[in-house]
Amino acid sequence: MSLEDPAWLREQAKRCRWLAATATDQREAETLRLMAHDYEKKAGELSQARPAPPSPMSDG
Repeated sequence: MSLEDPAWLREQAKRCRWLAATATDQREAETLRLMAHDYEKKAGELSQARPAPPSPMSDG
């Protein structure tokens, strides 16, 4: 797990969205939504910069 792993970043985004949905403080919820957005954005950037490893079922 690391800040350079898109899957880990997406999991953190998922957690932030869940926490935001359960938060009773609106400022806290908005902060968590922004954090989720930032995690997703970073995951997308890393995915674009680094292609996924080949599937074990691929021909090459």
